[in-house]
Amino acid sequence: MKKILLFIIILLITSCQNTGDNRPLMTKSKKRQPIFIVNPNRHLNIAEFWISKLDEPDRVIMSQKDIQKFNDDISKDGLLNYFKDIKSHYNSKEIKNRILKNFNNLKSKVKYFDDNRKISSKFYINLKDELNLSELKKS
Repeated sequence: MKKILLFIIILLITSCQNTGDNRPLMTKSKKRQPIFIVNPNRHLNIAEFWISKLDEPDRVIMSQKDIQKFNDDISKDGLLNYFKDIKSHYNSKEIKNRILKNFNNLKSKVKYFDDNRKISSKFYINLKDELNLSELKKS
């Protein structure tokens, strides 16, 4: 347990160091190496960053009743699912519909690859064929 804790502490400390002249942090090599930036905006995922932006971070903004109403409203829109409401199994029709909904959503929003090449309609036709939805058993 102590070894794991020590490893985690070392990992945290070394991940915050400056890479200087492009040398990897955990090597003694003098040869220049590429730098891989894992997440340059990792501070945005830390609650304390956002809390520090608030004038009154301890002020109550919603009552328990308001929170419940808010959650109920967004669950009606399909943005939130309560674990107690999630089925333990789905039939093939439901699975196929969910896959198609996600596919159509992707197709309607994503028009370019990350290297700025335009995505052709043939790409989506091939992708839909690869989903192999016809193999879902009727249940």
